[in-house]
Amino acid sequence: MQGQMERKVALCGAFAISNLLELEGGKVMAGTDENGVPNERSASILGQYLGSLAESQTFAPLHIARWDHKLFDSYKKQIIKDVEEKIVFPLQTIQLTRVWILRTINNRWRAYKSKLKKQYFNREERTLDQIIPGRPRTVNEHQWRALVGIWCQETHKKLCATNFRCTKLEKNTHTTGRKSHARLKKEMR
Repeated sequence: MQGQMERKVALCGAFAISNLLELEGGKVMAGTDENGVPNERSASILGQYLGSLAESQTFAPLHIARWDHKLFDSYKKQIIKDVEEKIVFPLQTIQLTRVWILRTINNRWRAYKSKLKKQYFNREERTLDQIIPGRPRTVNEHQWRALVGIWCQETHKKLCATNFRCTKLEKNTHTTGRKSHARLKKEMR
């Protein structure tokens, strides 16, 4: 900060996501609980911001098949760096908050890809020759081609079919989230 005082703003009152995007040279202070999860007001603003990062070709590219792939490591570091350039978290929970941030981005990234697939990839109605040029304007052409390629792979099709069958077997999925059957049984004991 070389002789400059860092400007900090608390997340409260009428502060909105647009304020965070326009913030230059300052940081927003966010509160967290003991588990590193931002408090209600902080989570609202931060959640919106993380959603925008999850849909960013720069921070969460679509051409990498899985979030846990090694290629995503540098992107994860960049995400944390970007968030921490704008937001200050309590030092006591910073590692837990970083985990929360990455988990949130992962969930939003997967939801975004799912939305794209549902809206633009319907193979029953369109051919690949129609799907590839019919990409959304917000998606990079290279990443779109790679993503469509991933969706066309047999391993991906089998995984989707398995996930669909498992979803039908689970009862009250909205209360348990995405968990394996073994984990569900263990939690019920």
